[in-house]
Amino acid sequence: MKRLQFILLFISLVSEINAKSGLRLEADFTQTKESVIFDTPARQQGNMLFVAPDSLLWIYTSPTQMRLELTGKTNNPLGNLREMIYAVIGGEIDSRQKDFRIEKQYPDNNTCHISLFPKSGRARSMFNGMEIFTGKDERIADSIIIFEPNGDKTTITFSNQKLTED
Repeated sequence: MKRLQFILLFISLVSEINAKSGLRLEADFTQTKESVIFDTPARQQGNMLFVAPDSLLWIYTSPTQMRLELTGKTNNPLGNLREMIYAVIGGEIDSRQKDFRIEKQYPDNNTCHISLFPKSGRARSMFNGMEIFTGKDERIADSIIIFEPNGDKTTITFSNQKLTED
């Protein structure tokens, strides 16, 4: 379930991309979890691939290897969470206002800061809030910070982002 939570983090990786067939987003990531229980943050690295309209591959490569795959054909025990992920990836982050309170700020000419706060449901049981930092065009996230109900904080920083369309 915790690993699925980090797939949920990807809901905001792409905020304003039209998820038409043939679109691919690839990125490397570093994920750091700060726990209220442990003194030393846990750090993982890997890469991800999103292929529109509904395939996500999230691969941890270090310190251990793990592969998570979410597709339109996945039987997701979290119900409509999968549909929410694809809707946001599909460039409709503002349409999720029934599920999230969404705040956008533009602190400078090159940056957008998006805050998501779940209103209710399963998402709220997984995180209190999420902050997404993107370029001004809001297309691809540079980093995501997730605040969990137990006080833990997870930061995912993306690099080598490649957006292509066939």
